[in-house]
Amino acid sequence: MSETPKNAEQVLAAWADLRVSLEELDRDITKNLTKGNVAAGRRARAGFRALKKAVTDIMKDMVALEKVSAQSDTEEKA
Repeated sequence: MSETPKNAEQVLAAWADLRVSLEELDRDITKNLTKGNVAAGRRARAGFRALKKAVTDIMKDMVALEKVSAQSDTEEKA
């Protein structure tokens, strides 16, 4: 998980960055598979590794935010 707890806006910004990365990955995959561009294939494989890490980080941050939200809800009810 990330070093410091993130807020919802930071997670949304990370999601926006991830969508941009997906578009770049899509272009590299297309170049590799349709034109045989070897460098694009290398970028795509590296992109897949980065994508996996980014998705994992976002999921962990979302779970942490949900826990904080649930905790504050139970404290308000008490």
